[in-house]
Amino acid sequence: NKTTPAYIYERLKKIGLNPKNNLLIDVSNYVMFELGQPTHFFDLRNISEKIVVRKAFKDEKIKTLDGKENALDENIMVIADSQKPLAVAGVMGGYFSSIGDDTDEILVEIAHFVPGAVRRSSKILGIKTDSSYRYERGVDLKLSELAASRISEIIRTTNPDCEICSITDVKNYEEKENIIEIDHSKINKIL
Repeated sequence: NKTTPAYIYERLKKIGLNPKNNLLIDVSNYVMFELGQPTHFFDLRNISEKIVVRKAFKDEKIKTLDGKENALDENIMVIADSQKPLAVAGVMGGYFSSIGDDTDEILVEIAHFVPGAVRRSSKILGIKTDSSYRYERGVDLKLSELAASRISEIIRTTNPDCEICSITDVKNYEEKENIIEIDHSKINKIL
């Protein structure tokens, strides 16, 4: 974990964000504003076993990155490990699995969520973030690979000794090509 390069720090300040001068946190925000793809970094040492996306259990709780303790219910989607929720999916990360100055192993989440599910979770908890704003409106499925490459590039450039172990793509949807037919004369008429 390193300090944020000056060019990223300055660009985040220019768009009105408050950079943390922690490379991983700032890179997550930088890539989101650069590409439109939200990402989230987890401290790997605070995760047990496998990661899943699921509905929260009744009476489950999570302390989010803003320091608030949130009561969850079955209408809220979470990222969880085998023991606890780690983040409110598409809305905000959890405090317990957050990146710290002493983080040395990370898990990067680059996901796509159903917009209505993120909107519902955000509304129930009363949490609005840049991430939820984008997910609520839909994020292009093709951005995830670009975001993964961009994050890897920035981390490798700023920390050449960093080892990126693997990139795993889990698709639970079927890709289909959307064809939009349009009449050129109608475009010209509008122009």
